[in-house]
Amino acid sequence: MNGDMTRAPQGHYAYAFGVVGLVGGLFTAFLFHEGLGPITVLITLTTGLCAAGVGLAVSQRSGWLWSSLAFGVLGGMVNGLLLAMILAPGGAAIFGVPFGGLCSLPFLPALALMAHAGSRYGRARARTELSALDQRALLRTAATSIAIAGLFVGLLVSQQGDHIRNGKLLALGVVELAAFVAIVGLALADRRVLGKLLGAEQQASALRLVAPNEADVPAPGLDCIDVGVGDDRYLHEEGAYTFRSAPSVRLSLVGDPVRARNAAVRAVCVDAAALLAGIALFGHLLPGLLSSGLRLPGT
Repeated sequence: MNGDMTRAPQGHYAYAFGVVGLVGGLFTAFLFHEGLGPITVLITLTTGLCAAGVGLAVSQRSGWLWSSLAFGVLGGMVNGLLLAMILAPGGAAIFGVPFGGLCSLPFLPALALMAHAGSRYGRARARTELSALDQRALLRTAATSIAIAGLFVGLLVSQQGDHIRNGKLLALGVVELAAFVAIVGLALADRRVLGKLLGAEQQASALRLVAPNEADVPAPGLDCIDVGVGDDRYLHEEGAYTFRSAPSVRLSLVGDPVRARNAAVRAVCVDAAALLAGIALFGHLLPGLLSSGLRLPGT
């Protein structure tokens, strides 16, 4: 496949990168001791918009690794310049460029992982279950990155001594919960696809595989299953050849069910790893975060 066929739709990149940028801007503001005020809103919005622009730029390049790294740094520099021009207008605004580039470095691993997840889109035919599964991989990577980063940011925020620490921890908790719910929802959707593909594989064993040179193959009907990958065709035959009649033949399955099932199994395994990572992080980090960061005054 060429680069154009293996890129996810631009909207998926912009949405996933933009969400990570919004949350990353919020996290950055919290680490700089900003509360839930106008400056935090400004940092969150500009970072989200710049990250969405990075996603659109990456979606138009075939080299996912270098494009995500280069455009990630460039987006950070633009974001730093915009914030500096608003918050510190004048000649000093130019210093926002290197500062923004420096602040973009923690985002690069997440951006590269999302670009890699999106690069797999296009291996399956459009409007199939496997195609939808590939689209969800980009969102799953974004949600997992947010969940992991948020817990570590929460630990750092819990060590801050300002009076707005509890409000920031509450906001972080809401973000973490949303990310974890997204991971669970995506995992359930992928598991449903795996169940369908396992059923298609089992069904294929009872069908007749069309020979490569076979002619007069009927067109796929409404009940035909397309697993998304492969060019194999399977026929369902009812009845038998007799002196006066021939069996009823219809095309029941298109594609290679084994390849499709293997792709779904890999996706479900990644889902399981993301869920286990989230559960482990919550189990080991959240109790300490709550006990150190959400103590009431005087306790």
